[in-house]
Amino acid sequence: MIGEARPMEDPALEAAIVTALPLELAPVTARWGVGRPEPGRIYRGVSPGGRRLAAVCTGPGTIDAALGITSLLERVNPPVVFAGGIAGGIVAGAGTVVLARSVGFYDVDLTGLGIPAGVLHRGAAPNLEAASPNRAVSQSLLEEALLSAQISTPEDIPLVVGTGLILSGDCFLDARLRQELPRVWQERIAGAEAVDMESAAWGTVLHRAGVPWSILRYISDEVSGDRRLPFPAACAAAGEILTVYADFFLSHPDRS
Repeated sequence: MIGEARPMEDPALEAAIVTALPLELAPVTARWGVGRPEPGRIYRGVSPGGRRLAAVCTGPGTIDAALGITSLLERVNPPVVFAGGIAGGIVAGAGTVVLARSVGFYDVDLTGLGIPAGVLHRGAAPNLEAASPNRAVSQSLLEEALLSAQISTPEDIPLVVGTGLILSGDCFLDARLRQELPRVWQERIAGAEAVDMESAAWGTVLHRAGVPWSILRYISDEVSGDRRLPFPAACAAAGEILTVYADFFLSHPDRS
């Protein structure tokens, strides 16, 4: 239940939980005696449901996200990864939990070479489909998991579950910046439920490593609106939601 800094095989390890920010991971590690997790440090412990987990916060942005998840895979061998945290809502409103059916980058742009937006290699798909243990994600399972738990949310906003596309890029988007982006980026973003700075990087690395993953985001602010939830409380809710879902998912393998 302390941070690990050396490679360690653990055949009993059931999953890893990944966030970008320490505040998002703190609800996970606080149960293990670590109230302020350090970025890049891997923690181990048991979930409230008795599941053996590893946990890490990678740091924000696509580069740190890719490096952090790569380091996790090099140091432990999780059978599945549950990743998430807060995000900005595009279609989804503040207080919504978005379960990714696919992830992609909105700021990958080779359209000048005749390659579609979001595609880095000719012939590739612009979005990466989610890869949970049975290659499917379940909105009903997430809804049941959240109903079974008592999660404190900012301003006591009831949790609403949605699924769809989550796009990532190295921008903290607000209404002003969104309008200043290239038109093709804006078109990509318009089709997303949410935007963040890490999900597509995590998903890409995990996909290439052959590790199943599930990503969910708690909407803390609306990119083109005025609604913004208190930052610490939103981070705490995001981490708690991630833990509850991972626990429930692992406890119901026949349902996932």
